[in-house]
Amino acid sequence: MPDDLPDIWAAIPVKAFGAAKSRLSPALPASVREGLARAMLSDVLAALRASVRVRRSVVITADEQVADVARALVADVLHDQSCAGQTAAVAQAAADFQAKGIAAMLTLPGDLPLLRAADVDALCALLRGPRALVLAPAGNDGGTNAVLCAPPSCMRFHFGDDSYARHLRAASELGLIPVISDAAGFRLDIDRPADLEAFLAAGSSTHAHAFLCEQLTTHASGGLLGTMA
Repeated sequence: MPDDLPDIWAAIPVKAFGAAKSRLSPALPASVREGLARAMLSDVLAALRASVRVRRSVVITADEQVADVARALVADVLHDQSCAGQTAAVAQAAADFQAKGIAAMLTLPGDLPLLRAADVDALCALLRGPRALVLAPAGNDGGTNAVLCAPPSCMRFHFGDDSYARHLRAASELGLIPVISDAAGFRLDIDRPADLEAFLAAGSSTHAHAFLCEQLTTHASGGLLGTMA
């Protein structure tokens, strides 16, 4: 890790694969949604593993299957104590990291299939000072696809609808001036059928892209992905 940056750990909240991506149900059957969620987590953890800025990745989950996959992909696991959603899981990770003396936390979802190590490193390079904040907005729905904060508990988290605006308001109330990252890999998360279409159109050498292309081939006659097939 470069000497001019603090010790950064990544926190990735992940629900059970079988419960993931319910908003994709008009386009994908449950078994394919589950496989896609697993493939996207693999891509995100691979990008973090290749980053020169992030020292350790921690998956926050209450699901043993997710935990097993995370460990196989060289990530640590933090048990989600409340199972109360992304905001609560990230707050738990922030408190855990702070107690361990970790200087900074990067939190991001497990559904960023275009994320690359270069995107992670570019975002982390924007962190300056012992009390600082970097945000990466989603490109399509007003969400927040990354929060990097030092120290980990300096920020109040507000994931869900309109989270980017809510994070900006929280930062202002806390006296933090966020730096905004435009790293391309943080823009697209996969929540809706239109996101799938954008991801497939972009093309990539990722686990998620290979998985979806295989499913399109296998299920071509059955209309997988609706009008996208």
